[in-house]
Amino acid sequence: MALTYEQLAALDGTFRETCTKVLRDYADHGLLRLARGRLTVMARQLLMARRASERGRSVRTVSGGLATLGKPE
Repeated sequence: MALTYEQLAALDGTFRETCTKVLRDYADHGLLRLARGRLTVMARQLLMARRASERGRSVRTVSGGLATLGKPE
């Protein structure tokens, strides 16, 4: 799926500049790989856990490697 940073930011309800900064931070921590026109998720569960903690949620891993989001317990 092709999305610009601006479109991705709109999906998240934030600004393009914020989206760019967050994606670069995730890439610096090895969670994503950014290349021109391409974003590759390198560590899906870690990325989901980090994103959830930023939103005040927890992530629980269930069988099959799937992660579910929920409110902190």
